[in-house]
Amino acid sequence: MTGALVCAGGALLGWFQTWIIYDAVAYCVGPQHLDAGASAGIFFESIARIGLYAGFLTALAAPVLVLAARRNTVRWLTVTVAAVSFAAAIIFVLDHATTDKVTPFAESAGRSRQAAQRCPEGQPSSWPHWLP
Repeated sequence: MTGALVCAGGALLGWFQTWIIYDAVAYCVGPQHLDAGASAGIFFESIARIGLYAGFLTALAAPVLVLAARRNTVRWLTVTVAAVSFAAAIIFVLDHATTDKVTPFAESAGRSRQAAQRCPEGQPSSWPHWLP
């Protein structure tokens, strides 16, 4: 049960990361009319990110969950939740810092100047400035 929750939580976090990235693109570049290829690319990127987050966090939690099941203690479940939460936060921040979609979309749409005006730092103003 806990393993399924970790997997579902990882999938949700992967989907949320993709949504944040493309929401930033929509804000900085402006509304776009994506063709079928671009929409399919975004869909498959979302599926890949969902699988990556779910798979990595489940693999990380599996050994600790086995220990928790054998010893049947709340302490091991707490360790699992803490380890998975910490790993998820690190993955989320690193993934966001290394994924720049605003610049390629702005260049392909010919809206680099508009993106630079709306998002001088490459991020919407709503994104916390302490995150990359």
